[in-house]
Amino acid sequence: MFASRAAYISIIYLFIPILVWVLGWCQWWVAAPIVLLVTWGIWRLWPDVRHSYAQSVAIPWWGWVLLLLYAAGCVFLCGFDGRVQQSWDFIVRNPLYAHLIEQAWPTQLTDGGIVVYPLQFWLVPAALSKCLPTASTLFLQLWVLLGLTLVGVNIWQVLGKWRTLILLGAMPVIAPLTHVADDVLNVIFLQDAFFAVHFRLLSPLTQMLNTFHFYVVGCLVLSLLVARQPSCPVMVVLTVALAIMHPMLAVILFPWVLYQYVRTWKREGYAWRGVIWHPVLPGMVCAAAVAGMFYASSTGSELCLVFDAPHARGYSAEYISAFAIGAVLNIIPLLFAWYYSRRGILLYLAGCIPLLTLFWMGQDNGISEWWYKYSVAYAFVLLLSLMLVWDKTMVRIGLCLLLLASGLSFLRELDKKMLLPATRACFAANPQFIQSQYADMNEVDSKLRKQFVSEHLLCPAVFRFSASEQVKR
Repeated sequence: MFASRAAYISIIYLFIPILVWVLGWCQWWVAAPIVLLVTWGIWRLWPDVRHSYAQSVAIPWWGWVLLLLYAAGCVFLCGFDGRVQQSWDFIVRNPLYAHLIEQAWPTQLTDGGIVVYPLQFWLVPAALSKCLPTASTLFLQLWVLLGLTLVGVNIWQVLGKWRTLILLGAMPVIAPLTHVADDVLNVIFLQDAFFAVHFRLLSPLTQMLNTFHFYVVGCLVLSLLVARQPSCPVMVVLTVALAIMHPMLAVILFPWVLYQYVRTWKREGYAWRGVIWHPVLPGMVCAAAVAGMFYASSTGSELCLVFDAPHARGYSAEYISAFAIGAVLNIIPLLFAWYYSRRGILLYLAGCIPLLTLFWMGQDNGISEWWYKYSVAYAFVLLLSLMLVWDKTMVRIGLCLLLLASGLSFLRELDKKMLLPATRACFAANPQFIQSQYADMNEVDSKLRKQFVSEHLLCPAVFRFSASEQVKR
C-alpha cells in the first residue's frame, strides 16, 4: 500500500503544476473543463495505481534521513541560494523565475511576446512566492527537494535499501564514456573536446545542475514508468505529464512507451470501450492538446526542434571517426547491462544513439538539445537495470569500473561548483562572484506568433503581482 501511495503522490506532484499552468495561461472556458476533467481522472486513477504498485518495501527512519540528505545535497549543489557557483544556464533560469513571481501570467518578454517554454515546474513555488516573495528561493528549494525525495522513495520500493543507496550514490558520479574520454584528453593531453562536438551526452550531475526542472521530472516519471510495468491508464497519465513538462524526452521515449502500452493492453485484456471511456482519458487528451497548441505556436520552442530541416555539413574524416568511436563507447554500457538484465528498453536506448546523432544536423547552433534530454534516460535506465541484477559478480565489476572511469569527470564538475579548496578560497575572497546576473528575458528565445493561440487560447493577465522588493535568487 505504501508504494501505491508514493506513486499516487508522485502523479499529483506532476499534475499540480500543470493545472496551475492551465489556470494561469488559458481562458476560463478552456481552463475550467480541463481542470475538472484532469482532477476527476486523477481521482479515479487510484485503483489503477494501487494495482500497478502493489508491492511495497518499508523505509526505516534512517532511510528517510538518507533520502532527505541526498535530495538536500543535490539542491545545495544547484546553487539556488548562491552558496555555490550556479551553472551558466541560470542566466536564464533566474530571470524566468523572477518574472513568474513579479509579473502577470502569462509571462511576457520585454518586447511583449509570450514566453513559450516548459516552465510548469516553477509555477507552484512561483505562486507561493507571490504571497511571500522573500521566501522565493526557499519555496523553489523545497519543491525540488520534494521531487527528488519522491524519486528515491519510488526506487526504494523496487530495489530495496542497499541497491537504492548504491543507485543514488552512483547517479551523480556516473558519466558517459564519451564525456570521460573528453575529460581525459583535456587533462592529460590538453586537447579540446573531440567527442562532445557530436555527442553532447551529459552526466546526470551536469544535467541536474543545468536543467534541474527537466532532471526532476524525467527521473520521477522514469521511476514510475520504467522500474515497474504500470497499467495502461497509468501509462497514459505519466506520458502526458512528461509530454507537457519535458516534451523532448517524451518524443524520444514515445515509441517504447507505445510498444509497452500495446503489450500491457493485450496482457491485461483491456476492451476498446474500457480504454476509450476510462475517466482519466478525456482530461489527458484535452491537457495534451492545449499544451501541443501552445508549444507549436513558436518556432523557438523546444518541441519545434523536431521539425528542423538538416543543413549542409561536411563529412570529414574527423567527424566520421568521432561518430563511429563515440557511438560504440556510448552503446557498450547499454549492451553490457542488456546482456545480464535482458531489458528491452536498453536496446531501444542503444538504437536511439545513431538516430539522435542524425538529428544534430538540424541544429544551426552546433549543439543538439536531443542529447541533453536523452542523458537522464540513458543514465537512469542503465543504473536501474544494473541494480536489478546486482547479485551477478560481473555486473558489480562492470559498474565499479564505470564509476572509477567517471571519477575525473565527477571531480571536474564539483570543481566548477566551487567546493574544492582552491575555489573555496576564491569564493571567500569574492562572494559576489558566484551570483548569476539578471539577463534580459529575450534570452529565452521563444515567442508566441500564432494569432489564434494568443487571442483565443491564452487568458488576459489575471495573476498580477508587484513585489515591493527584489526577489531573492
